[in-house]
Parts: sequence; structure tokens; C-alpha cells
Amino acid sequence: MRTLFYHILCFFLLHSMFSCNKVSELEINSKTNNISPVIADNFSLSSFHIAVQKSKFSDLLNSPGPFTVLAPTNVAFVNKGYGNIRDLIMESHDVLSNLTRYHILDGAYDFKKLPFMFSQELESRGGKMFLTKWVYNKDTVISINGSRVFLHPISASNGSIWVIDKVLETNIHQNLFHAISADPELTLFARAIFRAGLQKQYEQKMLQTVFVPNNKAMIAFGLNSLEEIDKREEKELASFVKTHSMIDARFLDEFIFTIGQSKERKQLMNDERSILLKLIRDRNDHESLVIRGIANSSDIKIIKPNTLTGNGVLHIIDSVIKTHP
Repeated sequence: MRTLFYHILCFFLLHSMFSCNKVSELEINSKTNNISPVIADNFSLSSFHIAVQKSKFSDLLNSPGPFTVLAPTNVAFVNKGYGNIRDLIMESHDVLSNLTRYHILDGAYDFKKLPFMFSQELESRGGKMFLTKWVYNKDTVISINGSRVFLHPISASNGSIWVIDKVLETNIHQNLFHAISADPELTLFARAIFRAGLQKQYEQKMLQTVFVPNNKAMIAFGLNSLEEIDKREEKELASFVKTHSMIDARFLDEFIFTIGQSKERKQLMNDERSILLKLIRDRNDHESLVIRGIANSSDIKIIKPNTLTGNGVLHIIDSVIKTHP
């Protein structure tokens, strides 16, 4: 009887040890398949891995989730100004925390299942962002805040990782007018908005896109000082400002998507006149966009695209749009 008891006791002890080992093994496998280690194992995401580590988001991305992470490539970080690993390591904790937070969404998203539509609003841990899904050159394309999304996500046990080709800019501006008036290179156009009585229009919730001429462009046009702008009639300034804005939020890529193989198309602006959008390619075959009003003698370059605000997007341009002969 005692021998039988020992056999039974040994069986339960061995079974218990085996079960514990099995649970431990499952926990280890689960943790190594979480988002944080999956990013760490991907060489092309090593810069983002450093950002995650230094901003102390590793623990979050090891938790159950689910999470959807937008992971910029190493090239994206170089284009953002982080030329090497040391640049990222030397960056302040606050900057990297804000950057990383903006690239993390709570919940499991399958972007490929979203409808074909512009400016679909998403909310990340760092704020609002806009997704567009469209067809370009017969291919489905997805962009978030003007950054192209690779269509094959990396799966993890607690969510998914979608690789993107740009580091997303966090939204630090409450609205378009705030963004324009806060930029020292845009003070003349900000004054034109104010004197035209349109400040509230660019502060309200309705989404808009504004092509903002910098001060150099405004001076070349003849609006060369605050005093000169103050001399102009309100109606004239209102027409001028509306020439540079349109309804809905549009990033640069989204204009490119809608041009397609035609290489150019017209875009109706808020003054009810149209401008011409033209697709161009540089020596490296990269696509870009130039614009032209009907009275412009040359193409207008977009020198700083895709600044996201709480109620739209602004693009800084190097010349004034002229829609009146």
C-alpha cells in the first residue's frame, strides 16, 4: 500500500513539474513574439527599436495589448535628421517619448480592410492622424499623414507592426491659424488671414488644406510688410487667402494618388477658381508635386509639405498662387 502511495505521489509531482515547464516555455515563447522583441530582431527597424528602448515603451509593447505599431524604417530616421545611432541616443527623452507614443495605436487594426477613402481619422497614443486608402497605377496604396504604409504587416503575439517610409510628425498645433502664425517665416500670410477677417475660419473644426507662401514669396508679390497688408481692402485679402486654401485635409501623396497617369489635374480652391496640380519626377525617379495658378508664369514648388494641425494640413510654397490675370 505504501509503495502504491509513493508511485501515485511521484506521478503527480512529475506531472506538476512537466506542466510548470510547459507553462514557462509558453510564457517565454509568448514574450519573444511580442512587438518589442520582434522590432528588435528586425535590422531595418533598428533605429525605431532604439527610440522604443530609450523612451521606455518596451514594457508597454510587451504587455498583452493588442497594439498596432507604425514603425519607420532606418532610412526614414536618416531622412528625419538622425544620420546615425548616436544621434538617436543623444536625443532627449521627451522628444523620443513623444515620437514613439505617436506611432502606437491601441487595438488591432487591419488597414487593408478599411474602405477606399481619403482622410480617415485615427487616434494614436500621441494624437490624431489621417489614413488614406486609394488606387494608384492600378495598385492599392495606403498612406498615413503622407507616409506610405507597406502592405504586409509583421505579426506579433500582442498585435501587429506596419512599416512606414517616414517618421510621423506629432501634431503640436491646435489649428491651421495657430500653425501659420507660430512660424516666423509665415508672418505676412498670417497677417493677411487676420486682416481678411478669416482667422475664425482657419481655427474652426472643418478640415482644410492651405498652401502657404513664405515671407519671401509674399515680399516678391508686393505684400512686403505688415503695413502694406493693412492698406489692402478686406475683400481683396479674403480672395487672396481663399486662393491658397481648399476644403478637406490633403497630404502631398494624396494629391499624387489622384493625379495618376494623366500627370496633371485641376483642383478647385475656396475662391471657386481652379489651380493646376502637376506630377514631376526628379533624377532619382522620385515623384513630387508642383502647382500653378492660371496667372503664374512658372511652377510653384512645395518647399515644406505635410504639417498636420488639429483641423487640417498646411504646405509651405515658394511663390504666391495667382488665379487672376
